[in-house]
Amino acid sequence: MQISGKLTFFSETGTEGGYWAFQDHDYIKLEAPDFGIREKREVWDSNDLTRRGFTLNSEFWDGSNWIVLPDPIYLDKDYKISSLNLGEVKGDRLADKRLMEKHQFTIEYSEQRFDRIYGEGKWRRVREGTIEIDDGSIRFAGLYPSTSPKRPYNVPKGGLTRVTIQWEDGKIEHERKSDTLLLERWDYKGQ
Repeated sequence: MQISGKLTFFSETGTEGGYWAFQDHDYIKLEAPDFGIREKREVWDSNDLTRRGFTLNSEFWDGSNWIVLPDPIYLDKDYKISSLNLGEVKGDRLADKRLMEKHQFTIEYSEQRFDRIYGEGKWRRVREGTIEIDDGSIRFAGLYPSTSPKRPYNVPKGGLTRVTIQWEDGKIEHERKSDTLLLERWDYKGQ
């Protein structure tokens, strides 16, 4: 029996052999992306399946503008210690303030959100992540603040992105939209 596919991983452990991972070609399909396309991805032209390339410089269409991916906030040292990353309990609210000023967004902490939804003094925190409302009902409170506009932003399902592509033939194409490209999808049956 002969199979063909992609060797995705191997390691030698001496004369006894080693470990390897293989994906059978019968279980590799080209499909449209669900969440756009990021940089450093292998893509195929949906109009010519023999044309393959790698992506650079991804951007996301937010409904009115093209914005860079990934969100630059991830690279900000304040993000790493903020409530957006560590949660409200462990996050540094001074870092939150600096992030809001630098990246032009606002944060609404859970206390503010619950006051707005249920009214001031009409709820109490039972434990981290859980509140009790005056009527006795228990609600999951969430552990992270909400932001407006959403930060860090991400590509929603069905979201449109555009990328620069370096094609295998050496040509470079700028601002190619994700809805005209395909990605590999693997089925677990082929592993």
